[in-house]
Amino acid sequence: MTPAMQIAAGSARGPFNTETLCQIAKLEIIVEFPDGYQRALTRTTLYVDGVVMDENTSRPFNEFRPGY
Repeated sequence: MTPAMQIAAGSARGPFNTETLCQIAKLEIIVEFPDGYQRALTRTTLYVDGVVMDENTSRPFNEFRPGY
């Protein structure tokens, strides 16, 4: 599986307008390590443009719902 490296928001109805975009979305991630060994996670953090938008300190660690 090849996950998206970037997620871009836009509108099919005209120019980009943050007021018309859905601000809440579920985002699922894949966590893999280069050596192939699985590790127990204790936290995952979602950054958007360098700003923390969501953080998981309990399961599920692979799911973000920024805005909730």
